[in-house]
Amino acid sequence: MSRLRLIGLVGLISLIGLVSPAFAAPEFPAATNLLVNDFAGVFTLSQVREMEVRLETFSDTTSNQICVVTMNDLQGYEPADYAQRLGQKWGVGSAKDNGVLILLKPRTEAERYIDVFIATGYGIEGALPDALCKRIINNYMAPFLRQDPPDYYGAVEAAVSQIEPIMLGEYNEGADSDEELGTAELVVIIFIIVLILLMFGTNRRHRGGRGHLFGSGNNSDYSSGSFGGFSSGGSSGGSSFGGFGGGSFGGGGAGGRF
Repeated sequence: MSRLRLIGLVGLISLIGLVSPAFAAPEFPAATNLLVNDFAGVFTLSQVREMEVRLETFSDTTSNQICVVTMNDLQGYEPADYAQRLGQKWGVGSAKDNGVLILLKPRTEAERYIDVFIATGYGIEGALPDALCKRIINNYMAPFLRQDPPDYYGAVEAAVSQIEPIMLGEYNEGADSDEELGTAELVVIIFIIVLILLMFGTNRRHRGGRGHLFGSGNNSDYSSGSFGGFSSGGSSGGSSFGGFGGGSFGGGGAGGRF
């Protein structure tokens, strides 16, 4: 082998050694089975508890999951890539892929800027498209992040307050006026009235015209604290969050730098 080829081979090996770490998978922290993971330590203990209870309640009652993660070091990865990979690794959401991960990298001595990214699971991308994630960041999170010092908890709380009703299906981008919202509520009320009338008529026929709507005593199909077989409340013995459900992420979401 000529000296020139040997030098070229050594140079190629050195180049591979320098480049390969950039393509290595990031070392993610182990899933904590918590919905608030303040690895950067920017929240107070009471803030963590408050948000954890809120997100656990939302998860328990809707099956949708919002996970908050703060990290000081993204290991050279872009916030979008890191958030998507972390959401996929932990399995935020359920089998319906209805998870959202809010990633926040605070300002540090090494990097004098704040990164934030809202990553959406496959199943929530339709209700929470990239453009809407961007508006939530710019319109609701940014004012808190631009404060001196930044209010990281205020930014996260503002984002969660916008995302929760959207994941519940209550967001209608075209309904900007009170009149339109009133029309939607009227439709729901009419539907309920019609349903009750149909149930009343059915019960009259089955009970010989006595007009009992819900029945009485042990013959009732409805029990206290439930409707249609579904429990109306959570447990009173503390947290009932059972961990992440294996949700998948495919690149949806948006971010910002401040």
